Amino acid sequence: MELYLDRSRIIKHSGAKLEDAKVAILGIPFDSTSTEFPGSRFGPNYVRDWFSRLYGYDNEEEQNVYDTKFYDAGNHEVYTHFNKTEEIVTETIKKMYEKKDIIPIALGGEHSITHMNVKAVASHKNFALVVFDAHADLLFDENEGVTHISFLQDITKESYAEKIIVVGVRAYTPEEKAYANDNGITLISAELVNKNVSNVINFIMKEIANSENVYISVDIDVLDPIYSIGTGSPEPEGIDFISLKEIIKSISNDKVIVGGDINEVLPERDPGQTGVYAAHLLKKMIIWSNRI
Repeated sequence: MELYLDRSRIIKHSGAKLEDAKVAILGIPFDSTSTEFPGSRFGPNYVRDWFSRLYGYDNEEEQNVYDTKFYDAGNHEVYTHFNKTEEIVTETIKKMYEKKDIIPIALGGEHSITHMNVKAVASHKNFALVVFDAHADLLFDENEGVTHISFLQDITKESYAEKIIVVGVRAYTPEEKAYANDNGITLISAELVNKNVSNVINFIMKEIANSENVYISVDIDVLDPIYSIGTGSPEPEGIDFISLKEIIKSISNDKVIVGGDINEVLPERDPGQTGVYAAHLLKKMIIWSNRI
């Protein structure tokens, strides 16, 4: 069952067995296609370290995250080549499904790890994909294959998701915008979120009305750099953490979260706040995923 897994740095107090858990945390320390600053391969353990420093009890949710008995599967073995890494990652997640109807939440690593997790979840569930990202990540190059700036176009081509929405986007090319329009991908700017998050929530819920399940992917650079300077490709004028939390919580109130990921945390460039917010978001996502 634990083929390809290293459990030497799992979250403290996450003692649940896979058979008893609803949520499984999986570190995917892969950053071989980074185009700016590499180093997000150290993100999974960095987020775990901050997670273990936070209070387990969440006053807002009135629940202790450790009472959810989530399972930390550890870090997955990776290769420098994306396709080989994806092959063994999806194999491991599918083996988890054989034992338990689990909700896999992956820790990156770069944003291409979403492709790996989504592919595995799509073999088991139908879902809408809601991505939080400063970038559109639709710059596909046939010569490069899947990368952290192209994975979303490949997910679209493979029809892994019923609907795709990118929230908080503020850096994309005209070609990416045209591709999104032509393929039914909804781009919601950070400016719209910052102007009226309630309107954005209502719009998202209408867009995913026909989907029972949702996969949540969070590139930490969706946040303004005052929250997330420790990332590979920071972009100014991002959204704040409260807005990010409100949107995901609203989705989880109405839909079933069937998978998710938090990625692009780069410890080497982080004074600390990026790790804290990523860990806090992980705690929230574990609790919200356990609702239904």
